[in-house]
Amino acid sequence: MEEKTNRRPGRAAGTAEQRRAVQELAQSGEAQKLLSMLKQTGEVQQAAQAAAQGSPEQLLGLVRQLMNTREGADIVERLRRQAERSGLP
Repeated sequence: MEEKTNRRPGRAAGTAEQRRAVQELAQSGEAQKLLSMLKQTGEVQQAAQAAAQGSPEQLLGLVRQLMNTREGADIVERLRRQAERSGLP
């Protein structure tokens, strides 16, 4: 029983660190560029709401569309590297 208690703080600390890393990534310049590009489609608000309600298909479609552009693919790749450096899965 003592082992389980010892594991939880580590898990909670890891989760808190991941939340911080995600928040920093979301506030980065690259994330802001990506969001700006998504907003240009005019459909991002509706897609985000649907994703929050458990239907991410529309938002994923917008991201796929964006990744078909050179600029979008470059931004997503830079975000992926930042996430990796931050220790995010």
